[in-house]
Amino acid sequence: MISKLVAWGRDRPEVIDRMRRALYEYIIVGVKTNIVLHKAIMENPRFISGELGTHFIGQEKGLFDQMKLIDQRDREATERLRETFEIH
Repeated sequence: MISKLVAWGRDRPEVIDRMRRALYEYIIVGVKTNIVLHKAIMENPRFISGELGTHFIGQEKGLFDQMKLIDQRDREATERLRETFEIH
């Protein structure tokens, strides 16, 4: 594990908003991470409403598709970071 990201708040919506923001501000370059998975989870309607259990990730078939969409959406920012930090 490289690091752990934790968010807190007065209620579930506040925590989810804070975690979303933190994930988009979190920058790790040079190694693969699972940040895109966490971004997809934070946008998932069942997760947001709290309708989940221990098999949530396995049951959410749309998470992988959502991860691909988020990855495409974030690609431009990722490329700018690579250029800024001269990562090839």
